[in-house]
Amino acid sequence: ALLIMLYSMAHFGTVAVLGVENGIFNIPTLIYERIHQSAGSFEAIRTGTVLATVLVITAAIIIWLQNKVLNKGRFQIIAGKSFRPVEVKLRGLRMPLLIICLLYIAFTIVLPTVTIFLVGGLKTYGLPITWENLTLENYKFILFDWQLTKDAIRNSLSLGLAAAVITMFAGVMISYVIVKLRVRGKGILEFLGMLPFSVPGSVIALGVILAWSGKFGINLYNTVWIILIAYIARYMAFSLKANSAALEQVHDSLVEAARACGASMWQSLKDIVIPLVKPGMIAAFFLIFLPALRELTVSVMLYG
Repeated sequence: ALLIMLYSMAHFGTVAVLGVENGIFNIPTLIYERIHQSAGSFEAIRTGTVLATVLVITAAIIIWLQNKVLNKGRFQIIAGKSFRPVEVKLRGLRMPLLIICLLYIAFTIVLPTVTIFLVGGLKTYGLPITWENLTLENYKFILFDWQLTKDAIRNSLSLGLAAAVITMFAGVMISYVIVKLRVRGKGILEFLGMLPFSVPGSVIALGVILAWSGKFGINLYNTVWIILIAYIARYMAFSLKANSAALEQVHDSLVEAARACGASMWQSLKDIVIPLVKPGMIAAFFLIFLPALRELTVSVMLYG
């Protein structure tokens, strides 16, 4: 729920398409409008960073409230003792709930997806969708014959895979420090991991440009590496939340028992913790890989 709220606050695409023409703005679209109308002037950039500060402060408050709530509860359900899960019987609600789920899937997923596929295959846009007005030649040309599409697919897959793998492994290590170790400052570490996701992608891109354009000795501007860095920073929050949720369920007694039997800390992590949190790691991978494939705001500002 926290990730959804932060994502909605920093979302750009939907509001830009459906709201801006009607005078409906959120903070990211207002930042874009200011920078776009002034052709990227310093005044507009300064205004954008000030507006982004509102999102940063809001994210800090949300993360603080979340930590206050979660610290009062216990979430360890994987321990040395077995337990029997409780099965909830829906009884008379089974069929109504099934119908609601099917209607939700049909109207929010199936119908828009099928419509996009059919419109992409139209010979003449504006005419009714009939068999005579449909063709697969559009897909053949764009996906297999157009070199620009091939390059775009290759770049999207390579950047998405690299960002997902790096962020997945880095996230599980950072999450272990946050959840299992008693160290000072781990709350700040979690906040810094969540921060890039709470601000618009345009702000992340701007920060990456300023940091990696040679001012500190390393110039990655107009390279694929600067896009990868921005992806890793932006989607670290997914990895932290997925892996932290998995680690919260692993009882400390499992590692303590392994250490008591002579296993090193690394062996305990490799043989006990990692296998138990593997579902969380896999979830983190796909939570990062799929959004990275369709990332727009960061890519638009960083491509060269």
